[in-house]
Amino acid sequence: MLLHIYPNRLIDDVQKDFNAVFPFLKIEFFKTRRAGKQDYSAHSILPRSYRIADAQNLIANDKIEIVPSM
Repeated sequence: MLLHIYPNRLIDDVQKDFNAVFPFLKIEFFKTRRAGKQDYSAHSILPRSYRIADAQNLIANDKIEIVPSM
C-alpha cells in the first residue's frame, strides 16, 4: 500500500486509507516525538480533524510504502 502524505491532508483521511487495507490495525499521530521513549499516552494523540501540516510543518508531498510484512 502507498500511503499518500501531503500537508493539507487530514489525519482522518490518512487513517481511513490505512484502515481500508489493514482493518485490524490502527495508525495514530502524536503531538511530540520523544526520542528513546515509548510512553505515548492517549492525551498526546492528535485529533483526526487536524491537517498533517498542523502536526509537522516541514512535511512535503510524499508517499510511504507499507507492506504486510512490516
